[in-house]
Amino acid sequence: MTFVTGSIAHSQFVIADLEQIGISISVTSRVYTTIDDLMGLLPGYGTVIAIGLLPAFGFAGWVRRKLQTGLWIFPLAGFVTMLTIFAAMYPLMEISLIAGARSTAGLVCQCLAGALGGLVFVAIKKPEEGGA
Repeated sequence: MTFVTGSIAHSQFVIADLEQIGISISVTSRVYTTIDDLMGLLPGYGTVIAIGLLPAFGFAGWVRRKLQTGLWIFPLAGFVTMLTIFAAMYPLMEISLIAGARSTAGLVCQCLAGALGGLVFVAIKKPEEGGA
């Protein structure tokens, strides 16, 4: 869910930036671009997200058990994971490879995609059953 939402947000932010400089983009082009980005970003961006969220949700489960926190810890872990991914990426390359995250609004949308992933994780995993 995090990848799909983040990829769609990326596509729409890039398209909006192109429209701001006067390039007209049809609805059909928006849809095809979004689908193309989903497929094109999956191997790289999807893997980075999975590698980030796996330990984050495990750690969130551990914190939840130790501190007796609510399930809100998982969306927070997703949000922070996405923020961390972008914070770590910038010093290495001095640019965000996900163009849709280059603005503050775009970065917040990517982080909210992480939080949404945390909500879906809670819905699927049922952390109170002893899992993370």
